[in-house]
Amino acid sequence: DEFYFSLPLDKLDLCLWGLNHACPPDKAAPAVGLTPAEVERIYAQIQARRRATRPLHLRPLLVEDVKEIHP
Repeated sequence: DEFYFSLPLDKLDLCLWGLNHACPPDKAAPAVGLTPAEVERIYAQIQARRRATRPLHLRPLLVEDVKEIHP
C-alpha cells in the first residue's frame, strides 16, 4: 500500500486518471474496485494534497534577475 493515501498504487493511479479526466466517482468506482464513496474520498484527498503542495510547484519569486540563470 502507498503510505500517503493508504491505497495500493495501481488503484491510486486509476483514481488519479479519473480525477484528471473529470470521471465521476460512480463511473470510476467499478474500474478501481472501490465504492463511489471511497473514490470520492480519494479524489478529495488528492485535491487537498495538491492544494497543500501548490507552493512547491511554483516558480521562485526573485527580487531581480539572476544573470547565471537568466542571461
